[in-house]
Amino acid sequence: MYFNYKGYYSVVLQGISDANYKFIVIEVGAYGKQSDAGTFSDSNVYQRLEANTLNIPENENIPLTDISTPFVWLGDYAYPLKTNLLKPYSRKRLTVEERILNYRLSRARRCVECAFGTLVAKWRCLKTELQIDPDKVDIVVKCVCLLHNIIIDKEGLTSFDFPESSR
Repeated sequence: MYFNYKGYYSVVLQGISDANYKFIVIEVGAYGKQSDAGTFSDSNVYQRLEANTLNIPENENIPLTDISTPFVWLGDYAYPLKTNLLKPYSRKRLTVEERILNYRLSRARRCVECAFGTLVAKWRCLKTELQIDPDKVDIVVKCVCLLHNIIIDKEGLTSFDFPESSR
């Protein structure tokens, strides 16, 4: 079940980060062979999103307008489009406005991409297989994510915390 499409064993970590690259929600332990969409639809976050029990703030007006908008999370193409979950347009032929939206969503998603990149750069044990009992992988990954957040709280981030590709 953990054998993924890339040809090795893996456990899935899905996370939501804030603008400071800290994880605010993580889901660990899904099978490596499962798709991102399948993993998300089986997750506690998705169940709570559907049940409206995530304490997402109420809609607010865009500053200086009467336009009310919901608070949203940003996902990639694999995730479902929901009131509080945005994803890029996936069609081949996009209008200029749709391409601009996709670009801006991609830029905003850099926070979570950098959070994962920083996590792996700092905790290099995540770059390779963990030489531990498979039952303990979930707890190790959860601890590493917690330590990641604590270090950001205590020390902040420097340019050295980011992977080369995102500098």
